[in-house]
Amino acid sequence: MSGTYNIDANGGAPFKSLNFTSGSKVELTTAMSGSTTEASYVVEGDKLKISAAGQTQIFTIAKDGSINGGEIIGKFVKQ
Repeated sequence: MSGTYNIDANGGAPFKSLNFTSGSKVELTTAMSGSTTEASYVVEGDKLKISAAGQTQIFTIAKDGSINGGEIIGKFVKQ
């Protein structure tokens, strides 16, 4: 994973963007305050697992390269 993924125009997620940095780190930017939190991630097949503060969110990596966190988290597309 690399680069920045923004929430799809139809999304109402708690995050507005995911910025994948070096190694296995991702910066999560919240939609409400714009604050950024660093998390770790792993990719297993078509699953992206992001972990922060003792919690893990599982996303599905679609064939078009988008990342889908489900109905609550939403869909992110590469910028």
